[in-house]
Amino acid sequence: MRVLTKYIFKNLSLLLFNFFIAGISIYLLFDFLDRVDEFIEKKVVIKTIIVYFLWKIPLIISQISPGIFFLSIILFLSLVYNRNEMVALMSGGIEYKKLVFIIFSISLIFMFTHFFIIQELGSYGLFETAKIWKKEVRNKHLVKQEIFNSWVKDKNKIIYFNKYNLKKKKGNNIICYVVDLERQKVLKLYYATNFLYLKNKKRIILLNGISISPNKFLNSKYNKLELKAHLDLESIATLKSDFPKEALSVWKLKGILAHFKKNGSNITGILTTLYSKFSYSFSILILSFLSSIIVFFVKNIYKSFFIGLICIFIYYALFVTGISFAEEGILSPFIGAWLANLLFLGVCISFFPIILKN
Repeated sequence: MRVLTKYIFKNLSLLLFNFFIAGISIYLLFDFLDRVDEFIEKKVVIKTIIVYFLWKIPLIISQISPGIFFLSIILFLSLVYNRNEMVALMSGGIEYKKLVFIIFSISLIFMFTHFFIIQELGSYGLFETAKIWKKEVRNKHLVKQEIFNSWVKDKNKIIYFNKYNLKKKKGNNIICYVVDLERQKVLKLYYATNFLYLKNKKRIILLNGISISPNKFLNSKYNKLELKAHLDLESIATLKSDFPKEALSVWKLKGILAHFKKNGSNITGILTTLYSKFSYSFSILILSFLSSIIVFFVKNIYKSFFIGLICIFIYYALFVTGISFAEEGILSPFIGAWLANLLFLGVCISFFPIILKN
């Protein structure tokens, strides 16, 4: 079994390498032809263009990994049948299901590698390429430096501000409601024309404002007032920026999710993106099962590969559709992100027992 495992791992690795080289080359070629005119028009230096396309590589690897792994297994198992190696293995007492078990073990390792390393590098690659494109071609910042008209909540404080500058750490026209959530009453209201936010001290410094106590019918002016508040303004700026949420790592998404849950904000889009990252890596396992089912029933290398291509296109179409439906509220974030996996898993469960029996 150890020799067989090494043989499978070696041949699968070789196929994966060749597929990745082909996939990356084709992707980069089309992307280069699509972007090169705008790079030249904006007179972007060659070094920056090279860095841009280098950052594209981890992104491409992350995006094509499940499909490439799926097709590699189909090709490998089809070659095993076509070369009569399967007959030799069965003569030696090694059944097809043992072959599938070894491939499943390799898929499990690849799945975790994709989730913890490849996908995270891909997210960072997407962020860096988007940043270069925005800065060099569009002459804009990727992450907005100013936030406008935002509501935030921290414990018993509900805060609204008209404008906040992340770089200067100051804003204007802020209203802070101190409320009794149980009795649904406003205990105090603070208004200021200008304010500062000290993230390290978790303090809002209100400047030139007025405080109102509705219960006591009192109001007073102040030049400077400190309020304790923990605000994640960077997360708000990130989500208000026009770059894909997929550029955020799982850990960053979890942090933003925790903050917005606390604030009672709409978290559908963030939750869908987070679930999609888990489901996309998990698809490697499901597609590895599907590949073994296709080859078991078809065996012909050309037919198996053609069916594999159709399946992978259907999978990606379902994956994108599910996420779109989840973001629009038609499906729940979990169902939307896992739609393709659940449907393909249903197909695998229907056919896989036949392999185990035979």
